[in-house]
Amino acid sequence: MATLVLTVIGGAIGGPFGAALGATLGQSLDQRLFGPKGRSGPRLGELAVQSSTYGGALPRVHGRARLSGQVIWATDLTETREKVKTGKGQPKQTVYSYSANFAVALSSRRIESVGRIWADGKLLRGEAGDFKTPTQFRLYTGSEDQQPDPFILSAEGAGQAPAYRGLAYAVFENFQLGDYGNRIPSLSFEVIADDHDVSFGAIISDLLPGDMQSDCSVMLGGMAVTGTDVRALIDSVSPAITLRAQDDGIRVMLTDQVPPTPAILLSDLASSVREDRGDSPSGPYRWTRNSSRLPVRLDLSYYDSLRDYQPGLQRARRGASGTREDALNLAATLLPEQARALAETALHERWRGRDRISVRLPWHALPLRPGQRVALPGVSGEWLVRSNTLEAMLVELELERVALPIPVYGAAPGRVLTEPDLIHGPTHLHVLDIPWLESGTASHPQLLVAANGAETGWRRAALSISLDLGITWAENGLTAAPAVIGETVSALLDGSPYVFDTINTVTVTLLRTDLTLTSADRAALLAGRNLALIGEELVQFEQAELIAPGRYRLSGLLRGRRGTEWAMASHSIGERFILIERDALAVIPLPGDAAQVMVMAIGQGDDDPAVHGATSTLAAVTPPAPAHFSASKMTNGDTALSWTRRSRAGWSWADQVDAPLVEEVERYIVTITPSNAQGRTVTVEAPHWTYSAADRSVDITGGASSVTITVRQSGLYAPSRAASVTLALS
Repeated sequence: MATLVLTVIGGAIGGPFGAALGATLGQSLDQRLFGPKGRSGPRLGELAVQSSTYGGALPRVHGRARLSGQVIWATDLTETREKVKTGKGQPKQTVYSYSANFAVALSSRRIESVGRIWADGKLLRGEAGDFKTPTQFRLYTGSEDQQPDPFILSAEGAGQAPAYRGLAYAVFENFQLGDYGNRIPSLSFEVIADDHDVSFGAIISDLLPGDMQSDCSVMLGGMAVTGTDVRALIDSVSPAITLRAQDDGIRVMLTDQVPPTPAILLSDLASSVREDRGDSPSGPYRWTRNSSRLPVRLDLSYYDSLRDYQPGLQRARRGASGTREDALNLAATLLPEQARALAETALHERWRGRDRISVRLPWHALPLRPGQRVALPGVSGEWLVRSNTLEAMLVELELERVALPIPVYGAAPGRVLTEPDLIHGPTHLHVLDIPWLESGTASHPQLLVAANGAETGWRRAALSISLDLGITWAENGLTAAPAVIGETVSALLDGSPYVFDTINTVTVTLLRTDLTLTSADRAALLAGRNLALIGEELVQFEQAELIAPGRYRLSGLLRGRRGTEWAMASHSIGERFILIERDALAVIPLPGDAAQVMVMAIGQGDDDPAVHGATSTLAAVTPPAPAHFSASKMTNGDTALSWTRRSRAGWSWADQVDAPLVEEVERYIVTITPSNAQGRTVTVEAPHWTYSAADRSVDITGGASSVTITVRQSGLYAPSRAASVTLALS
């Protein structure tokens, strides 16, 4: 371009010698601007694969771009061994897990931040900065004063860890590899150099020497430029973005802008005809039209910022006959409407050049340079100067028609299956000390853990327990599947554990609106469905009516399930609600003498762990309280007391006979407590006992007006809760 311009100017000023000198200078300028540097410009897809190549080129990121980077430092994998239980009565198994420490170079130009990160195509870091896989992460933006990473420094030693100043890179420490087949996954990063669109002119100017500039106004979402070859960069985008070189004598400007349009005078045209050397043109203009091989459709591929930077395609069509199609690849981040506009403009540019005019003008038209627009007398529209030559003091201009601006309509990105960006959210933890839920009996004391997160991305959390009030902690695996949890917004009134409660209802609000409850028929309830812990009472519900997002009214209740009738009368607003589902409950085994237990859970989205303290009542291994406790006064003044034994292994009553004993012996502790004195106890071996007339007389003589009698069944680990009756003394 500069060769052509300076040849014309040199010839006009100094004749043949000036033209030769101008050509030499122009070639030198063109070599500086467009000379090959051994690297190609950015290509679609070239940044999609992570590598660790010595001497590999690092991109210069402008705007927003998704790229994989180069691994520039790593340690060996770290192996961790842990013994875990594989099942009841089975020996522990050693499980191996691995983690990695490594650094990835992102940009040889300073950046602002990193947004989302993908690992093997799956979202690793969300928009909010939360990681889906445990790791420590540090970003260095490429400042000239950044210091070495402390972990790399500790691994390499003082003076051996570079600061990588001027290089943007990310460090991953203790990256857990279990989700990726125990290997470092292929990562890609959403790199943000400027958090807004950037002009292509600014991208080019970043590579140009000081006496060259670009003011191309085409806006891009972003681009990652590899290498420093301006010519390769321009060549890679020129099919989609038209640039022209303009030389004002001070600097060369690469631009898509057009200077003011001068009008060619009719007198100049007439003069040019009179001064013609005899080829006798038929008029002042020589027209040509070339319609061959013009595309009727143009497809533009790009990185779609609405589709996680995956390749997108926008198509422009022209209402003309023909089958020729062109395809362009633009390695830039764009919105669909930006890509559609570039495609329409590129197709329009191809068609506008089919009309061309040659015209001769006097020598003073020499300043009309290629890239300028002119207006011709007697011809509509504007015309672009493609070339100018000076011969015999006549300037011959080659012109092409400038098409009018075209309207560009909206564009859709198309469908894409992207992984939802779900925040893990803070952990909500509940510790349950409830009766055994499985068939058979528990072999040891235990607590159950139900957990979920306030955000929809929550999955699980690591559990630890302490038996010494938080002084020491022991790991206890992970929480189970996310549980359906919430709290009551109405107080459940007292009821009967023997019949369906069709009078009382309770309203609960779940932790999140995406959690749901469903109704169940009575057959399903009798099979164990819809069991929930409300406060300390186990309840089953027949109907779950959705009355607001995440809020349900529960009715058709079975109360006091699994021996929790003792908790029916103590409900209040704001109690915990937990749907009892076996795959949503983690088991914490306890020693038989455990009393105060602290449970800690920390998930991927937790800044601080959730801690819950509980007093173990050994509910899983103690028999339920005796049922049907009754008192009958006999004719001789004695009071006969009787009750029905219940079993912690006999909830279903499958064979219509007594539930199995389970405990080592059948034994009951009967406590007699006069209203004005301490209680006394007796132990019996059968489910009945007599409060004699003599005992009654002693209690009355002592001043008691009533006596309360309780009975507990002895258990292998602890006695049951009490059944009681109060007798008036007279």
